[in-house]
Amino acid sequence: MGLFDRVKLSERRAVIGLLAIGLCLRLGLVALAFGGEYDPYARLGGDTEKYLAIGISLSRGEGFSMHYREVLSEFFQGHPVEVPPAVPTAARSPGYPLFLALVFSSLGYHLRAVVVLQAFLSTLTALFVYLTARELKAAPVLALAFSPDGRTLVSAH
Repeated sequence: MGLFDRVKLSERRAVIGLLAIGLCLRLGLVALAFGGEYDPYARLGGDTEKYLAIGISLSRGEGFSMHYREVLSEFFQGHPVEVPPAVPTAARSPGYPLFLALVFSSLGYHLRAVVVLQAFLSTLTALFVYLTARELKAAPVLALAFSPDGRTLVSAH
């Protein structure tokens, strides 16, 4: 039984079309964020740098630590860095840092890869919200599945 088995063909096409448009908009924002003069590596801060630091640490087998936090920009730009010793932390939940560690281990230390994957995950989230709302027969909620949320498009987490 597939995801769309109980959905009429016209509705299925509309949903796929809206998801495709949403994905294109998300990827367009990613291209905009990483193109031109904007340097995303120079503007890391707040929670973003904490999650990235832990993700890097996990991907390198150094434990759940934020010791890369002070050298993130240089690290992502490929500059040689002197990393302080790892200090374990429980300041963040493990889910997102584990996602980052998986991405970094698989695709290298590139923020663009993280943000592109997040664009796809965000689109899948819209699909699952739509399917859940449809299953619950909550028609007004269906519109929320396709509402734009620019904050998740350019953020590193």
